[in-house]
Amino acid sequence: MIRKFMLVIVLVISLVASSSAFVQTDITDLSTTSQLAELEPYITTTKDGGIFRQELDYPAAIKAGFSPDILNLASEMVAFQNEYAMLVETNNKVDAISNFSPDSSRFPILSNFFLEMNTKESAPKSQT
Repeated sequence: MIRKFMLVIVLVISLVASSSAFVQTDITDLSTTSQLAELEPYITTTKDGGIFRQELDYPAAIKAGFSPDILNLASEMVAFQNEYAMLVETNNKVDAISNFSPDSSRFPILSNFFLEMNTKESAPKSQT
């Protein structure tokens, strides 16, 4: 199960890195990525036909103390990943997540997260 949810985390890192394929991604917001990783027990994976789909148990995660902000982001990540998995399976496309971006009108929180991560990545690093 950890492996399957980590695919969501890999999705985030892959999409952030897609803007500069040969530059190492610097994930500076560890609290968000750490919280996303902590949600693993609240993600279930089922096989629907030939497609693996994930579902976030939002009510249980809220009860466990996760913030609505992180859960809304995770919900969009799961929905985006499910949509991507269906696209790959139904169109027999090569699995190249870096070539696929979320629609900002359908996934506004996720799109904003990627934009913020790209902005942090491209910001000049301070010298200490």
